[in-house]
Amino acid sequence: MDYFSILTNAGLSKLIKATANNAQIVLTQMGVSDTTEPITQDLTTLPNEKHKFSINTITQSENDANVLICEGVISADVGGFYIRKVGIYTDDGVLFAVGAVPDSYKPLLSEGSSKDITIKFYLQVANSANITLKVDNNIVLASRSYVADELKKLDAKFLPLTAKAADSDKLDGKDSLEFVLKSELKDLMLNAETGLKIGSYLLWSSQSVTPSGFLVCDGRSLNKSEYLELFNVIGYTYGGSGDNFNIPNFSDGKFFRSVGGNAAALGTAQTDAIRNITGMASLIDYELRDNLYFNGAFASNNTHTTTNGTEQSASGAKHLDVKFDASKVVPTANENRPYNMSVVVLIKVKDVKEPNASQIDTTLYASEVKAGIVKLKNEITGDARDAAVTENAVKDFLKSVDFKKSSTGYLKLSNGLIIQWGRGSGVSNEDRNYWTLPLAYPNSCLAAFISTEAPDSISSDSMFQIVTYSKTSISYRLNSFTGINGSYNPHFFTIGY
Repeated sequence: MDYFSILTNAGLSKLIKATANNAQIVLTQMGVSDTTEPITQDLTTLPNEKHKFSINTITQSENDANVLICEGVISADVGGFYIRKVGIYTDDGVLFAVGAVPDSYKPLLSEGSSKDITIKFYLQVANSANITLKVDNNIVLASRSYVADELKKLDAKFLPLTAKAADSDKLDGKDSLEFVLKSELKDLMLNAETGLKIGSYLLWSSQSVTPSGFLVCDGRSLNKSEYLELFNVIGYTYGGSGDNFNIPNFSDGKFFRSVGGNAAALGTAQTDAIRNITGMASLIDYELRDNLYFNGAFASNNTHTTTNGTEQSASGAKHLDVKFDASKVVPTANENRPYNMSVVVLIKVKDVKEPNASQIDTTLYASEVKAGIVKLKNEITGDARDAAVTENAVKDFLKSVDFKKSSTGYLKLSNGLIIQWGRGSGVSNEDRNYWTLPLAYPNSCLAAFISTEAPDSISSDSMFQIVTYSKTSISYRLNSFTGINGSYNPHFFTIGY
């Protein structure tokens, strides 16, 4: 294909960042060149650029929402060159996209001919919502066809000559109060998912899934700069200082209560309490007869007869124990609580717009490079910065790490580095011993270490010493200043590739 357009690597990087951060890319200028060199994604400037001019309009293709049509006009007083390549620039001067077009000569009037040339650049992007146009109306030119199209659009909007104009505060005869401002519309769109403002609580039905823009109210600390809008709402009400502040904590099962009345201050937990429970025990006479009267939380516990009389109770007189039991009046448990059901308490911390299934562009999940679309790779190779890897690629990469989990084992990394360890058998003399590595190092053993294991019953200054080591084994011996009085086990650790 001889004539086409592509995003440059710099343009791809800007588009990925803009999509991830919900930011805007501002396109401002076009450039034309007469170079015959092929266009590539590595270009940062347009070779042999002849003229640079403002973009007049950016419109969306009727057939593909992700195809933008950038249009600019080269005026009649500019020329004397061929147009073979076209470039699109952002407001900070980055070459965003390049295209190859059929050869076209732009003459000057002094050569005997002159003409305006309109350049239309078809640009495919992953998300056209991230692209905007910045226009300087003092320098842009409008083609005749563009002016004619705009006038046709206005024809249907003009009031008939016989109609009376509406008041200045009305639009199409409707009161201005029936319309919404652009700034208000932005807030409505951001809150469209939940209808909640930042700082609002949401009672949620799942502990495994949390909607975007919300956090569980568990008292965690957040950074002010990252959650500035939330901080402007709650400040340090729930704790924190300096650059960090806390969100409310409902992880201990406390209930909501509005401020006012007997409630504590906003953000302060109020300890549990119950209203007083009372009752009455009515003693009829000194003899404490069986038909005594109780009500409320009081009840008769038992009666018994004394065996020894006193001044207040003669021998054989009846005594009665009085029992207090709140469960006779209210339901009881190990806490005070109303009839309830558990929910998850969330707080809105950011405005996030989640797309539904019909809004997701499935062409993003591609295994080939397209202009404005990130390539997904099924393997981790090279150092590409404009490609992402799939879950399968990560899974395969982890499988490539060879790991033997035992007391004598190794860890073999994909970059060739190998770590090995092991435990030797008991040694009770100073003879030289050898330990064979679990794996032979293909190139070199870079370092070897040895440590001494001895039971508590042995008291000695004996310790192991490495004599030599190679790609396949370690030579070592047990040394002692006062004599070896038991059996010791060596432990090895090596690094190589």
